[in-house]
Amino acid sequence: MIRRDESEIAYSRVNNSGIDGTFWSYENVSLIVAVIEKIFVVVMYFLLLLELHEMFFEMIAQTFADNQFIRNGNP
Repeated sequence: MIRRDESEIAYSRVNNSGIDGTFWSYENVSLIVAVIEKIFVVVMYFLLLLELHEMFFEMIAQTFADNQFIRNGNP
């Protein structure tokens, strides 16, 4: 097991770097994963809203077409 002295541990805490001194510490990776997850959720809600919007207007168009069909004397 590699022993690290206190100054190296303090340096990695201050600079928020991982064990090997790189960017990929647990805190940084978990933050990146959380941000990607939030972006994914927002995109999914946007796509759901777009689909519901499209279904709503198709329903209104079909109702209008049915009303025109009935109004023209076709049962």
